[in-house]
Amino acid sequence: MRILLVFSLIISLCSCSQNQDPPNILLIVVDDLGYSDLHCYGNKLVETPNIDRLASEGILFTTAYASCTVCSPTRASLMTGKNPVVVNITDWIPGNQDYRDGPRPNEKFVVPRFNQQLPLEEITLAEKLSEAGYVTASIGKWHLGGEGYLPTEQGFDLNVAGYRKGSPPSYYYPYTREGRIDTITPLKLTGDSLYLTDRLTNEAIRFMGEEREEPFFLYLPFYNVHTPLEGRPDLVKKYEAKLAPHRNDSILRNPHFLAMTEAVDENVGRIIQFLEENDLSENTLVVFTSDNGGLLLRGKQDMRYIRASWNHPLREGKGTLYEGGLRIPAIIWWPGSIDGNRTSGEIIISTDLYPTLAEVAGVSINHEIEGTCLLSHLLHSETIDRETLYWHYPHYHIGMPGGVIREGDYKLIEYFETGEVELYNLKEDLSESHNLASELSGKAEELRQKLQSWRIENNAQMPSLNPEYKVTLD
Repeated sequence: MRILLVFSLIISLCSCSQNQDPPNILLIVVDDLGYSDLHCYGNKLVETPNIDRLASEGILFTTAYASCTVCSPTRASLMTGKNPVVVNITDWIPGNQDYRDGPRPNEKFVVPRFNQQLPLEEITLAEKLSEAGYVTASIGKWHLGGEGYLPTEQGFDLNVAGYRKGSPPSYYYPYTREGRIDTITPLKLTGDSLYLTDRLTNEAIRFMGEEREEPFFLYLPFYNVHTPLEGRPDLVKKYEAKLAPHRNDSILRNPHFLAMTEAVDENVGRIIQFLEENDLSENTLVVFTSDNGGLLLRGKQDMRYIRASWNHPLREGKGTLYEGGLRIPAIIWWPGSIDGNRTSGEIIISTDLYPTLAEVAGVSINHEIEGTCLLSHLLHSETIDRETLYWHYPHYHIGMPGGVIREGDYKLIEYFETGEVELYNLKEDLSESHNLASELSGKAEELRQKLQSWRIENNAQMPSLNPEYKVTLD
């Protein structure tokens, strides 16, 4: 049995009511934003009043997952509603080994080949919403292919600043950097070519403000808070002063990262202000989320660790299979349609947005996807019928190649190099500090078998032995 579920009629599956006129849809994705990087998720150091307001007036999810621990696979799942395994985009494009021209001698495996672009035959969310009469725009990071595979070839009417790369050469005009020949396109160098995050918001407001009768779907994937860590000078100065009393701490926070986070918040505030001033807020559904867990920088200064993201109390971060790499912030705001000031512990994942937004738009899905419609939960607080979740990451990053299964409160991680497994009860041990694999060997083997069966059923590509592999002794 494949993981994909056939949604022939989303309306009948979700049984959700909606406004007579389809609402505008705004999907904001912040790059590398960690679970605890926002004030409303417990970070008392950063100031994010506008995003906090979305949470207080909407629904904040405490158990939201990305489809992968790195960006391109999650973005593919957002666009298709499918697990990254199914579209065969399982690492960031082009991937660590391709980027380095092959495996290192201490890497036991050669990782599998995967698609370097989102296949054109996939039916994207933009294409689906276009069927419902939506005008569509992608403004910001794309990272799902270059020429011939850009947003305008994947159902979007407009592409601004989306190209094959996953990070900008610079966040400052003219968005270039010595040593990098790529240029963000198409982003004309005009008089308002400011800090990149501000500029993308200018473009978003310009698009939303166009006179039209049709509803709009705006995909706004900010490049913030991805490296290079370059905050706006005014905000960097603010956080340098705020961090000064903590300069002797064993773990230092990066003022540029905090400044980049607040820059996102400022621009979310500008967008919400625009919607309210133009009487669009009650007919616009806003989703705010991230593409993977936050990046934990490993560099040291004076023998102290410097952190970018802050995933506490979760373990590790981007590029690993622990909760810090997979769990993300997610907020949904729709004034007048969903009750606000709600915190939800229901488990959701990136693929759920495809059927949910399709249902909001009133368009049915008659092809195979994986996601679950969330509207009954959003509108009526109904429990989400959540099945077992699976992740497959056969690549090297900060962590090792492996797979994950979560079923109920239990989560199992299997590492391909050693075959070892780790088992955690996330309800009792959110920080994944107590490996239960030996104590609950039966449960561990049950989940391992399910994970292996899932890989076989879905033709998940596995790594092969590296002929140049050399065992190194610590």
